[in-house]
Amino acid sequence: MLDLSLGPYALFREFAQIRRNDIRRGSNAGSVDLAKSRDDVSAYYAVYVDWARRRFLPITGEEEFQEVFAAWRNRRLLLAGYT
Repeated sequence: MLDLSLGPYALFREFAQIRRNDIRRGSNAGSVDLAKSRDDVSAYYAVYVDWARRRFLPITGEEEFQEVFAAWRNRRLLLAGYT
């Protein structure tokens, strides 16, 4: 759980160096936007399923996944794209 009251810069400094580098690289290589629709969450779900399979983790069903991210009051899904 992250304490969002710290603000974005303080929160970013708490990430591990590798994670900060990955975020910067993703931001510089394309765009980072807030997921705004079910289609956006579905696009992320495909990436999640691939990631979970490669790590032999249980996979949450897409409808449950959609419900989790529909709770916009307490979570955000950021999508990074590249060109």
